[in-house]
Amino acid sequence: MKDDSSAINAFRNLLIDGFLQIPSWDFTNVLNYAQENVSSEDHALYSALPEAIVDEEKVPQALVLLDQRLATNATSGDEVSVTPITNGEKD
Repeated sequence: MKDDSSAINAFRNLLIDGFLQIPSWDFTNVLNYAQENVSSEDHALYSALPEAIVDEEKVPQALVLLDQRLATNATSGDEVSVTPITNGEKD
């Protein structure tokens, strides 16, 4: 698996910092393509990210999946720095 820690960490920080969610954004075509071309684990992550983009209440679940990906990257020998969170908030 290609190391995506840098991108995952950047997206994770964006979710933690907050941004304007736009509920009308539609990711259906992207997710349909991803479902056919990535692993089920990746698809779960890629599905959670757009949900978090359009719905702030989905951010905590997306952060859990992002942290799991970072942990997976770390166990594969890649160094990863993760900012701890509590209930979706920075410490």
